[in-house]
Amino acid sequence: MDIAKIVSLTQSNLNKLKDGESIKTKDLVDLIVNETGSVPSLVRPIVTSVVAEMRDEFYVKKGVGGGIFRGQLEIKEDTRPRCPTCHQVIREKGKSGRKKKKKPEEASTEASAEERTHALALTAPQEVEEDEEDEEYEEDEEDEEDEEEEEENDEEEDQNA
Repeated sequence: MDIAKIVSLTQSNLNKLKDGESIKTKDLVDLIVNETGSVPSLVRPIVTSVVAEMRDEFYVKKGVGGGIFRGQLEIKEDTRPRCPTCHQVIREKGKSGRKKKKKPEEASTEASAEERTHALALTAPQEVEEDEEDEEYEEDEEDEEDEEEEEENDEEEDQNA
């Protein structure tokens, strides 16, 4: 493997590109591998380093529409107001960018009595289970009271006899 040959092939293939044209890094590596017969895993780092050295003429974009582009990347100017000391973007109050949840429209005040009681019944907590538990607890208390009364009666009978 001749590194100088790989570098010169990379530069010549990149120089063939016209202004605004691009080539995928994978395609460029495949071209050089076919011409030199080298292993792609050894060619790829050399190609990326050559592209990095030629960054005045080329730029690299990542992602789906990415690749190696000839020309200069357009610099987008950010015109948002910034803090003069820390350079953070100054945002207007009340505009967080999130969509606020819409509040449901309130029911009319002329709702009939049936509608109001129905709505209260739907929103009222269900106390069915609690009532059953309370009844069981009350029954237990009554049983204990009955047992205490029976014991007192037995003691009185023993004392009377």
